Amino acid sequence: MDRRAYAEAPPRVECCLTELGRTLVEPIGVLTKWATRHGEAVLEAQEAR
Repeated sequence: MDRRAYAEAPPRVECCLTELGRTLVEPIGVLTKWATRHGEAVLEAQEAR
């Protein structure tokens, strides 16, 4: 993550992903879709224990 702080009042900070960080966007998206589809089943399995 790149972080840039500004000497302002009130303080302001901007953050953005680096090139390496952007390589995680697709895998995290896939995991998010999986969790959306299967989250209910995971919760049910946890409650059944």
